[in-house]
Amino acid sequence: MKKLILGTALMLGLNLLVFVNASAAEKVSSKTYTKQLKRVASPELPAEAAKIISKADAKEKTDVTIAVVTAAVGLKPASAPAIVGAIASTNPDVAALAAKTAASLQPKQAAAIARAAAAAAPSMAPKIVEFVGAAAPSAYSDVVIAVLDVAPKSKTEIMAAVAASSSATAPAAPATTTASASTPARGPAVGPPYIPLSGTPSYVPPGGGIVPPGGRDYAAP
Repeated sequence: MKKLILGTALMLGLNLLVFVNASAAEKVSSKTYTKQLKRVASPELPAEAAKIISKADAKEKTDVTIAVVTAAVGLKPASAPAIVGAIASTNPDVAALAAKTAASLQPKQAAAIARAAAAAAPSMAPKIVEFVGAAAPSAYSDVVIAVLDVAPKSKTEIMAAVAASSSATAPAAPATTTASASTPARGPAVGPPYIPLSGTPSYVPPGGGIVPPGGRDYAAP
C-alpha cells in the first residue's frame, strides 16, 4: 500500500512539473502574444507590446521580449521601428535584443530599427549597433551611421565596437611570404658570368700604355 501511494504521489508530481513547464513555454510563445495583440488597434500596438514586456518577470524577460517583438512585427511589419522604439523607451535593458529580433525579421529596415532603438535608449547605442549589425550584416554601415546620428555622445564606444568587429572578421595573414620579403638583399660579388681579373692592376698614365694596331683612333669610321 505504501509503495502504491508513493508511486501515485510521484506520478502526480511529475505530471504537475510537466504542466508547469508547458505553461511556461506557452506563456512565452509568440503565438500567444499574436492572439493578444490582434485585439489591439494598429496605432496602439507599439505601446501595448512595450507594456507586456514591462510586466514580464525578470527571469522571463528575454524570452518574452523575443516572443512579443516576433508577434508584433509579424502583425505589422511596417511598424517595426515604432514597435522597437516603444519597447526601448520603457525597457532600455532589452533595447538591443528587441532591435536585433526585429531586424532579423525585417533586415531591409535594419537601419531604421536601430535608429529608433538608439534614439529611445541612447545609453545602449553600442550594443544596439553590435546586435543589429549581427542580425543584418549587409546593412551594417547604414546601422552605424543611423545610430551615430541619434546617439553622438556614444561615438567613441560605437567606433570601438566597430573596430573590434572589423578585427574579428579580418582574414588571417598568409603563412608564407614572398622571397623578396623574407630574403635579405645581397651585396655585389664576383662570380659567373663575371671573370675575375688575373695579375695585379697597374696605373696607366693618360696617353701612355701600348697603342693598339692602327693607332688610337681605330674605332673611328
